[in-house]
Amino acid sequence: MSAASGEAKVEANRVPQLSNSVSTGMTQPSTLGAEFLTYVLWVVTPDGRSGNIGEIILNKNGEGKLKATHAGPDFRPPCHR
Repeated sequence: MSAASGEAKVEANRVPQLSNSVSTGMTQPSTLGAEFLTYVLWVVTPDGRSGNIGEIILNKNGEGKLKATHAGPDFRPPCHR
């Protein structure tokens, strides 16, 4: 999905919270195959553990939103180098 883009806002409170994730330019999952019904967001901790934290709900324009929390240890947003 080369036209897709997104951003996330992470708040590091007592329980780290991904307060808002917004994506644009996404195609409906079913365009990838009839068995694909949804998109999900995964987090990966610094020690390599991963977890599904929620479903990205798309509207008809390919815009998606997700609000979730993740209470894993050492949760940090990814770094871009």
